[in-house]
Amino acid sequence: MAAVEARLRESERRLGELQRIANLGSWDWDVAADTFWWSDQIYRIFGLDPADFKVTYEALLDRVHPDDERRVRAAMTRAIKTGVSFDVEHRIVLPYGGIRCVRERGETVRDEAGAVVRMFGTVQDVTERRDAEQALRRSESRLAAIIETAPEAVIVTDRDGNIQVFNRGAEAIFGFTAEEAEGQSLDILIPANKRADHQLHMRLFTASGSVRRMMDVRREISGLRKDGTVFPAAASVSKIAIDGDMIFVAILRDVSELKQVERNLRGALADAEKANRVKSEFLATMSHELRTPLNAILGFSEILNGEYLGPVGTPKYLEYAEHIHESGQYLLSLVNDLLDFSAIEDGRRKLEVGAVCLLRVIQDCVKIVRPKVEEKGIELLTNIAPGMRHIPCDRRALQQILLNLLSNSIKFTPSGGTVQVSCLALERTAQITVADTGCGIPAVVLPQVTSPFRSLAKNPYRAEKGWGLGLPISKSLVDLHGGTMRIESEEGKGTMITVSLPLMRQGSGDLGDMTCNLGTCLRAPDGPAGGGGE
Repeated sequence: MAAVEARLRESERRLGELQRIANLGSWDWDVAADTFWWSDQIYRIFGLDPADFKVTYEALLDRVHPDDERRVRAAMTRAIKTGVSFDVEHRIVLPYGGIRCVRERGETVRDEAGAVVRMFGTVQDVTERRDAEQALRRSESRLAAIIETAPEAVIVTDRDGNIQVFNRGAEAIFGFTAEEAEGQSLDILIPANKRADHQLHMRLFTASGSVRRMMDVRREISGLRKDGTVFPAAASVSKIAIDGDMIFVAILRDVSELKQVERNLRGALADAEKANRVKSEFLATMSHELRTPLNAILGFSEILNGEYLGPVGTPKYLEYAEHIHESGQYLLSLVNDLLDFSAIEDGRRKLEVGAVCLLRVIQDCVKIVRPKVEEKGIELLTNIAPGMRHIPCDRRALQQILLNLLSNSIKFTPSGGTVQVSCLALERTAQITVADTGCGIPAVVLPQVTSPFRSLAKNPYRAEKGWGLGLPISKSLVDLHGGTMRIESEEGKGTMITVSLPLMRQGSGDLGDMTCNLGTCLRAPDGPAGGGGE
């Protein structure tokens, strides 16, 4: 008898260990007597102490989560009334407030009259499984949302190339709906003349050790839309082994716009290179072709005009000689403009920056253009702010800028008009302004007047003879100094051009030391400033 009891205790111990390992407890309910028996594991699952908790039908339902109580009560009531088994998953509330999810199964025993007199079953803690399943569902939902909202086509096929997944991006790119594409061969998305190459490539990829390949690295690939149009594409393909089977995931983009942009860029680059070659050839050819006869024109005209070989005899010859000389000077100015602009664009024009007396440069420029001003009957005014004497710049470049601006203003200002050059010292810049009451520049042309080699029929600065390079050269020289040029104009009322040059050089201190060392010029009592620093 003792041996039997020992074996029974051992059997119970082993059963308890198994229930603990499986997190599964057993129960027995005498319906008639309303008495419950729970295994130790059920108490552990519910977080209860057998010594403090008396199991009853209502006490059991009290431990069920309020949102699940009605469903559990209905399942057990139905089992009692009909004698059917039940299987329900629900939540329970632990004594300390935590929540677990359990799966409860029950069977019934009936008496001879068919009434249920006993129920027994199991309770298993499935919290971890439920959490894992919920996490998996959330992950799958996120992945599905990402795939569906991706602008690229995401296509999944089986080993045989049959489409399993066809996202919205694929629908937008290929024109097929997911219902139309899924289950079909991938060939419906590939142009007929590319299918054999694709199949060979996929066989080699499948047999290789690679898990991912870019399909468009070595050659261009194409896609076929539902309407039959073919488009260039970029795609990557990955292979994934799942449960011993192989699937392929393709991510594809329509690169039609990118290809068009590339073609446009190549075309623009070719046009730019061609235009640059044409311009360079033009500059080189015209400069050298014009320079040679210019030397002869100027030389002979000076001989005639100076009568170095004796009297010419007829006054008309002197008039012709003057025309020759003027034409030669004009042609030489054109050549110099071309050479200057070419040197600036090629980076060969280097600035020789020093302390330049701005007043002196302005006075020299005014003296140069004065004969033309008097010839046209124009009033030329100057307005220089007190103390505005020296700035750090290239003197020759500054003079060229001012002469170009003054020449343009004089050229396009009618008789009786006014041209004014003024200068103002601000905190960090010197502002030089040349304003006129000339014909002005049309608003549609204004943004382009500093662009060289453009055909602008309505540009008054191109209406008279010349290359029209004065403003582009001036703008380039101002840029070389780190300054700015602002052009304001109203057609029929005049033009005002303001050049702002920095009062300090990049990487150096302010101009204080420079001006203090120029005492001779700054202390000049009257008249033009001295040449200190120029």
